[in-house]
Amino acid sequence: MVETGIGIDQHGQNPTKAAIKAVKDAISRVCIPYLMERGKEFAVYVEIGVPHSSAVEKEEIAKALPGGECYRLLGVEVREGGLSTRCIKSEDLGDRGDEMIIAVAAITVLVRE
Repeated sequence: MVETGIGIDQHGQNPTKAAIKAVKDAISRVCIPYLMERGKEFAVYVEIGVPHSSAVEKEEIAKALPGGECYRLLGVEVREGGLSTRCIKSEDLGDRGDEMIIAVAAITVLVRE
């Protein structure tokens, strides 16, 4: 099965945070506990498109997935994509500029029958 998600870092300009939010959004629509309860073997592959992709910390993406001991992580692929647009700059919220970073994610869950 494949599920998609979107994540936004409106303040802070952090592509890793936007990517994590996109992954959590996608995985929230996949019933991982159902697979775990039934003892199914499954694997997960993550693809993310985000501005400033070279700055994304892939190990943080892997930590955002639930129940990591119950499945095999096939990989996390991060590539340039998503959207960068203007937003209101608020130094009180940690902004370095007026950029808002939007990431998109596709989560593929492969289940062994």
